[in-house]
Amino acid sequence: MNLTSTTRRQLIAAVPAVTAAATISANLRAAASPTYPNTPAGLAGSIPGQAFAVDNDDGTVTVYVNKGGDAVAQFTLTTTAALSAADGAGKIGFTPDGRGATTRPTDAAIRDLGQNLKSFGEGVGTGSARIDTAAWQAALASLASTGSRKLIVPVGEYLIEDTLLLPANLSCIEIVGQGGYDGIRGPINQSLFTSLKWVGRRDPTAAVVRFDQSCGCVWRGISIDCNYRAGFGLQFMSSSHDTGSIKNIIERCSIHYALRDGIIVGEWGDPAVGPGARQFFGNRFSDLTFYGCGQSAIHINEWNADQQVFDNVMVYLDDAPSPQHTLNAFWFDAGGQHSLLQNCQSGGLSVVPGIPSSGYMIRNEKSDQSIGGAFGLTVVNCWQEGEGGLYYGVTSTNDNKAFKFERCASFTNDKTNRSVYIDKGTSSQIPYTFDTCTFFSDVEIASDTFRKESLSLINCIFSPGKGVIDFEGNLTTNGLFEKGRSHEDSIVLPRFADLIRVTLNENVNSVFANGISKKGDKITLLVTQDDSGKRTINFASSGNFSDQPTIPQPNTAPNSTTVYSFISDGSLYYLVGIQGLLSSAIANPVGGTTVDVEARHAINLMLAQLRFRDDFV
Repeated sequence: MNLTSTTRRQLIAAVPAVTAAATISANLRAAASPTYPNTPAGLAGSIPGQAFAVDNDDGTVTVYVNKGGDAVAQFTLTTTAALSAADGAGKIGFTPDGRGATTRPTDAAIRDLGQNLKSFGEGVGTGSARIDTAAWQAALASLASTGSRKLIVPVGEYLIEDTLLLPANLSCIEIVGQGGYDGIRGPINQSLFTSLKWVGRRDPTAAVVRFDQSCGCVWRGISIDCNYRAGFGLQFMSSSHDTGSIKNIIERCSIHYALRDGIIVGEWGDPAVGPGARQFFGNRFSDLTFYGCGQSAIHINEWNADQQVFDNVMVYLDDAPSPQHTLNAFWFDAGGQHSLLQNCQSGGLSVVPGIPSSGYMIRNEKSDQSIGGAFGLTVVNCWQEGEGGLYYGVTSTNDNKAFKFERCASFTNDKTNRSVYIDKGTSSQIPYTFDTCTFFSDVEIASDTFRKESLSLINCIFSPGKGVIDFEGNLTTNGLFEKGRSHEDSIVLPRFADLIRVTLNENVNSVFANGISKKGDKITLLVTQDDSGKRTINFASSGNFSDQPTIPQPNTAPNSTTVYSFISDGSLYYLVGIQGLLSSAIANPVGGTTVDVEARHAINLMLAQLRFRDDFV
């Protein structure tokens, strides 16, 4: 292939300018020898047009050209020693991808990515006998002093002997473990996890990590082992009476073996100041696992700790060699108004004699005060199993603070405990709604102020042989029965309940209603025989039912269920339907006949229709 002279000239012109510049630079480097201590010495040792180098005494060398006796700087060369110095990264440029991006010093770009805990000590996080408290504290202090927004914590186990204190008023920072979530019981990712382990003295008042007036901070992917020695894993508190700690996020970690609480919002004991003085609202807890914390997994103990969110939090009993049994999963001691629990689970929590609220997934204890408590709590898709129950509440004197439980399950395995226990305090206007929930034990109402319209059970399912609602206030007596337990061999139907379940293992001498409700109110009575059967009920002993002698006896076959439906006219209850008898269909006083169905179908039908409304007919 022959090239014309014109083509050759075009190819030569197309050589990039940078190639020519690189050639000149290389020639200058080759010519710049020897190196002089300063420019006068370089000029004295060179002739015009000759290059020379000057040592800047900081690890860099500048190349000059002698132009008519003047030193004209061309460029500066950086040595390896300079690049490895503390400020060496500042001598390297960094340009991110993207149109319009500008070049910045590399050290500034790295600093923007966050501090790294490994920068604060040799061998940090290697476990064994090394104590990492000082390195951690120095790193946390640097977040406030340098303006960095993130502390990166590499994989490893960090031994802590004193509480790690985040500087007061620290906001909008992230403390992130590179190992991520370490699973249910311990590491499930081949020891590639990040955790703190308390090795200090046994102190029920100590927290492994303490946030003081922190707002908008994130703790992610770093687990905490309190080692049966520290009282708390993580604490949000305020050393000031006029500020608080709000909108913080704790996620993707586990907290184990706290003497008291895995996480506490506030301080142990009674809150130091009253409502309005400090704010602790809007914290979020997600993707957390707790094991073996002495009192609770998460303890809310501040008057103004409202609108907390708990998402995918799992709490389990400790089965380690040194057992530390969790009493409650979520403890709303003071505060927690309008909080949300969703997709949470507790299992195997301990019921301790003398502590009636122990073993419950949710313990709402001090909300009988108008200035605190978890008013308006919403619980969605939560699951409890073990000895305790789903909810234990001493509710508020404040009215109209609705509670809602939706798609929840309580698989209480101890017959002496209730799935739900509610003490209404002095209020009669706080509505409770249970929608599509499953209970293996009773829902118990221990209040004489509870009103019928305050409770709604919609599409709920109860374990066979268990009660549905148990009212034990002054207006009712033993509203639900199991295996024939009754008051002086009588069944007392509470006027606040629509559905009563009775399992007979003895004859019942009388049935009566504790007062008559409004006209149109309905009571459904489910009577189940025990394994022997042939138990009877005497409706004639009560003056609350019309046509007492005509009310038939329940099916006497073992384990059969008969369903009675009564409606009040304001003075007496009238039988309007009966299902489940083996005999022929019985005439319905309001018209038509009742078709016999199997007992289990009747039970399912009545549970599906369960409502607590004045207009239920």
